[in-house]
Amino acid sequence: MLTQAGVKIRSEYCSKCSVCSSICPFEAIFADEKTGELVIDIEKCRICGLCFSSCPSSAIDIAYYDRDSLVNYVKERIRETGMDKLVVRCQSAPLDDSVKDRLKRHGMGEYITLRVPCVGRVPPDFALRMLAIGVRKMAIIPCKGENCRFERGSNIGLLRFSLTRNLLGQLGLEEETLIVIRNLVRAHVDANRCIECGNCIYTCPYNAVHFGSPGAAQVDENACWGCGACVAVCPALAISLDEFNHRSLQQSIIRYAQIIREMKQKNCKPAVLVLHCQWANFPPLNGSGNYSDGNIALLELPCSSAFDPMYVIQALHEGFDGVLIAACKKGECRFEEGNELAEKRMLTLKKLLAQLNLESRVELCFISSKYLGEFDDNVKLFVNRLKPM
Repeated sequence: MLTQAGVKIRSEYCSKCSVCSSICPFEAIFADEKTGELVIDIEKCRICGLCFSSCPSSAIDIAYYDRDSLVNYVKERIRETGMDKLVVRCQSAPLDDSVKDRLKRHGMGEYITLRVPCVGRVPPDFALRMLAIGVRKMAIIPCKGENCRFERGSNIGLLRFSLTRNLLGQLGLEEETLIVIRNLVRAHVDANRCIECGNCIYTCPYNAVHFGSPGAAQVDENACWGCGACVAVCPALAISLDEFNHRSLQQSIIRYAQIIREMKQKNCKPAVLVLHCQWANFPPLNGSGNYSDGNIALLELPCSSAFDPMYVIQALHEGFDGVLIAACKKGECRFEEGNELAEKRMLTLKKLLAQLNLESRVELCFISSKYLGEFDDNVKLFVNRLKPM
């Protein structure tokens, strides 16, 4: 399997200023004792991108969402849509109805959306480059600082955009040219559907769910981190998550199955649905749900703990030959032990599917976005295993 790192320091451009090492939330960058050169401990690295966006000499290369790819994506969307307003949001910050209403009040009814793992990875000069290519108004939607999946990323991003806004004011541009709205994915309970089983309370790793009055489960929004573990264990489908609800995920499975069936008729390769944690495999900027090599459909989850066995059974019923769950590596889960919850759920599901001789059509793998090719390798291994079946 490939083990090339997704981030690296080009020593020939590095000025050894140590800004990257001081800003890294995971202490993954340090100076080599012999050479004095800054190096990255990839085992500690989480690919947050803060070092990349902070390097004054552009000495750090990152595989995901670099300057050129971000700018080119927005250019292409401007050309396609004719829109001149841009929303940049963190993966953990949904565009729910309350945020959309606030955007409308700021004169942003239609806009281009740019979704990144963390707003802290966006380079400081990004807003200026957006104005240069035709963006007239820009909104930043970070997650709340205390809930940042990369610890410092949200606050660092906000500080940069505040400084940029001050600069724009000095240049005579209106303050509304750049606005900031904080938000975070939350779980919601439909009290009319809740059967008061307590599964969500037992499962929640943040103790954010409790019984209310007259007895239905209630979510403490200040404690909820939006992992989705409670959604997957609710037998009454009473819990939903912003942007990750049962209906939309099920509709996506049906839609992908129709596309995959047509592709399978042409190339006779196994059809596979990959349910991946959004932190284990960073989604492409274009939001494509198709994998480039073979009959593979990608469906994103907020965390691997949010995978519901119902999705697996539905996918097999719709015609997929197998389902692969891609979780973060042990010790790297953004939600404490979400990947371990997924592993326990997978063991239970395999026992159920064994009664139908289908257990080999479902698998769980542990990957990291910091190793290029690791996701691809695991998908290919699973596909090759399905071929004889």
